[in-house]
Amino acid sequence: MFYSSADFKEKLKQAKIPSFDLGYFGTIESIKEQILLMGDIIGEESNALALVKLIETKTRELKAKLP
Repeated sequence: MFYSSADFKEKLKQAKIPSFDLGYFGTIESIKEQILLMGDIIGEESNALALVKLIETKTRELKAKLP
């Protein structure tokens, strides 16, 4: 089952269940953007920013270990 199908979205709408289409998660950058967007939507901007900074730190650490 695809949770982004038009049929599924229509069922959510009919059930009056709020939903939000986050789009495509194809890169680390797009994932970080979506984390920040979700943080803004749910009022957790500082936690979202902290998570993005952690991702950036861990990515830098990993790159430093690679030849």
